[in-house]
Amino acid sequence: MDDKKKAGRPYILFFAGICALFIGLLIYVYNGTRKAHPVALDEHGQVVAHH
Repeated sequence: MDDKKKAGRPYILFFAGICALFIGLLIYVYNGTRKAHPVALDEHGQVVAHH
């Protein structure tokens, strides 16, 4: 039984690493969107005035 636990450990560590990378990517993108200031454009590419 102990051998099966040791055999599965690399897969669990790999999955944990992938999850950590994904969460880090989500945090990075979230911080980037907070800093962004999107501008609305019309069909001719001109800035649409805000009301």
